[in-house]
Amino acid sequence: MNKNALKKFAMEARERLIEQVTLRADYYGLTEKLFKEGKIAPSETYTPPGSGELLTAGERAQRDALHARMKARGYDQAIEEGAYTWFNRFIALKYMQEKGRLPVSCRALPSERLSDGTLAPPELVYRALEEERLEGIDAERVLGYLENSQTEALYKYLLIALCNQLSEKLPRMFEPINDYTELLFPDRILGEESVLGLLAEAPADSWEDIQVIGWLYQYYNTALKDETFELLKKNVKITKERVGAATQLFTPEWIVRYMVENSLGRLYIEGLLKGRTFESEKHRIAEEKRLSGELGWAYYLPEAEQTAEVRARLQQIERETNPEKYTVLDPCMGSGHILVYAFDALMAMYRRAGYTDREAVQSILERNLYGLDIDERAAQLAYFALMMRACDYDARFIRRAGPTPQPHVQAIYEAEQAPDADWSPAQRRAAQALTEAFADAREYGSILRVDEATLRAAQSCAFSDESAAGKEMRDMASQAVILAGQYDAVITNPPYMGSSGMNEKLSRFVKERYPDSKSDLFAVFMERCGELLHADGEQAMITQHAWMFLSSFERLRAKLLQSDTIVSMAHLGARAFEEIAGEVVQTTAFVLSREHVAGEAGRYARLIEPTTQEGKEQMFLSGRNRYTAQQDNFRKIPGSPVAYWVGERFVEAFERGKLLGTIADPRQGLATTDNNRFVRLWHEIEQAQINFCAHDRDEAQASKNKWFPYNKGGKFRKWYGNAEYIVDYWNDGMEIKASVLHKYPYLKTPDFVVKNQECYFHECISWSKISSGSAAFRFYPSGFIFDVSGCCVFYKRSEELYYNLAFTNSCIAKAVLEAISPTINYETGHIASLPVIHGNAEKQEIAIRLTQENVSISEKDWDSFETSWDFKKHPMI
Repeated sequence: MNKNALKKFAMEARERLIEQVTLRADYYGLTEKLFKEGKIAPSETYTPPGSGELLTAGERAQRDALHARMKARGYDQAIEEGAYTWFNRFIALKYMQEKGRLPVSCRALPSERLSDGTLAPPELVYRALEEERLEGIDAERVLGYLENSQTEALYKYLLIALCNQLSEKLPRMFEPINDYTELLFPDRILGEESVLGLLAEAPADSWEDIQVIGWLYQYYNTALKDETFELLKKNVKITKERVGAATQLFTPEWIVRYMVENSLGRLYIEGLLKGRTFESEKHRIAEEKRLSGELGWAYYLPEAEQTAEVRARLQQIERETNPEKYTVLDPCMGSGHILVYAFDALMAMYRRAGYTDREAVQSILERNLYGLDIDERAAQLAYFALMMRACDYDARFIRRAGPTPQPHVQAIYEAEQAPDADWSPAQRRAAQALTEAFADAREYGSILRVDEATLRAAQSCAFSDESAAGKEMRDMASQAVILAGQYDAVITNPPYMGSSGMNEKLSRFVKERYPDSKSDLFAVFMERCGELLHADGEQAMITQHAWMFLSSFERLRAKLLQSDTIVSMAHLGARAFEEIAGEVVQTTAFVLSREHVAGEAGRYARLIEPTTQEGKEQMFLSGRNRYTAQQDNFRKIPGSPVAYWVGERFVEAFERGKLLGTIADPRQGLATTDNNRFVRLWHEIEQAQINFCAHDRDEAQASKNKWFPYNKGGKFRKWYGNAEYIVDYWNDGMEIKASVLHKYPYLKTPDFVVKNQECYFHECISWSKISSGSAAFRFYPSGFIFDVSGCCVFYKRSEELYYNLAFTNSCIAKAVLEAISPTINYETGHIASLPVIHGNAEKQEIAIRLTQENVSISEKDWDSFETSWDFKKHPMI
């Protein structure tokens, strides 16, 4: 699959379609200028330019519907929707044509250009009257087009007829084109600038796999995503219309397989093994491997070896072997990639159970798969992808006479007010309840909880009429049932969006409903997915790995580690997605079981070293860097980090040692809020104006000096050094404090940023808060003020200081910090959590003496360069 070519096609297609759809709206008098001025002419009196005739009754109804859509969604959004509707239909036709699934026997889309650059009409244009399977066309109308050489008009007529015919079997992709979307059908569909020309030139081999639909969805959104991120830089929050574009990321196939096989697949294999006895855990694991291989699940991780007691408790958990009983939900389904592979996994289960492929396909769509998404276009493509996967297993699936099973996937729907339809009082009450419950549903998506009253309303009345209002109510009732359901497996790649990107309404909602995970939407979905599970269900996700370590997710971690079990994890780190470069997005894929069994061990694959998507996959398949860990041990470490790779002695250190924060005082320092004004390099100021030797605040203030040494952290350096800056702290920082209060008038005192003044000028250990590698600890003598980036630890006894400096610069402390803070930030809380074990007095004295020697050597090295204010002469002179 040539993804670069697909990306180029999708981005160009979006630009052209928006331009062409806008021209069509203009033709019908729905221009952006007139719309915003509120001067749209009534449809009854409107005459399109150049036609000289009033609109037909059908055109008036379509124009009114488009105008209403613009008022409901906004002009730009209505145009965007019209463009992507035709994009989705065109790529669906292309995929079906290449797979031989169109109801006509000839090619329906153009494949080559004429010498003038226009598109050669496809076979369908000339064979329309011979195509017995093409329904709903008027032979006389076709002949009229042909006799008058109206090729463009004929092709438009035939394409719309084909789409309408497909709507019988694929109604959510090809809704009958008698609404406003017909008005927006692009002109010059065979012209040089037609999107169908771009489609014809897209690589032919790209259409072999249904994954092409997902990639095209992501690439189509590229410009919109870039625009959204530019708005974020200007502090413009992400609106509900842009969430899909901003957060969509196509999950690599192997990660999808890992998640599905180790959640849904694991449930099934456990069902097959239930009641069987094995000589040992190794024999059980061997049987798991055999069964997973038989089912074709190459990314299945056999369960970790368990103690006899744990295994006995696990055997008590109910498991099912009838594939009809399993329910799978993807609450953020995007274009359906996860659900499509869940379809494949279920097919393997059905075949093993003796079902025919035809029986299995129908059952899977009717019983097993459920999906929701906040983005309508994504839901449409997910629906299409599942229907096409059904055709892969049952070639006559959409050609067979009679009703065609439809999957339970849809977009999140909302309505501003209950429709005024001719319904019974009971239906009106149900409609009112649903409308109120889902008034802001597209703001919240699947994190919206459904209460009993809403569920009863959804189940109470059948809205069977075919009006738009009836369809709205059916959609809302369906999503209510899905959101209120409980599933055996919930599998998803949720949106990643920090609180800074959330609009006010969404931010307030997650703070109120999900206080433990409010820092990021992916964490909110970790909680929500757990709520959607059966008591013994499995939850598989790929998220940023921040929840495993950061203090902002500590309450969420504590909750999960107590109530759930991490069954397995593929810790991916950076560059797990080929579409994302750099270290910013670091991810982990994992499977959680709702059934927590004390002492249960999980399996972990540490894949952070490979720097490519393919490299991580190959390491996973090779079985290298695998760990087994009991999550109960994580809770013995301060902050409960998911440090699965550490050994028993590591955990023992926390049980035996004293936390550094209990024997010392880690502090965060000053933030001037205006370094350009208050901070200088020491050589920029006359040394007479600098006080290098103040021992406390009183002494500094009495000296009347303006400038004092300033510890700003700095580059990696151990033992001593990074003394380069000075800060204006005249009269106990009077000007800094005044500046802070001026900038932040809501602060009663400047202590929020002028922190821990009582520690200024005292000797300490310091480190740089931000580091691209390991933390490095240094001794600072008295006389320094310390910065927010040059955090410090203070001691009452210098002996304790030097002993701790030896420890913090050791490989042991490095390993501990890698476990409790595997990021580029080393906060005071992380340092306070280091476990200090005191050896015997003799060994402590040795450590202290060696540390003092190291500090002395490092100090001489620092002073041997002119960048030091204590420089005397170069050591080589």
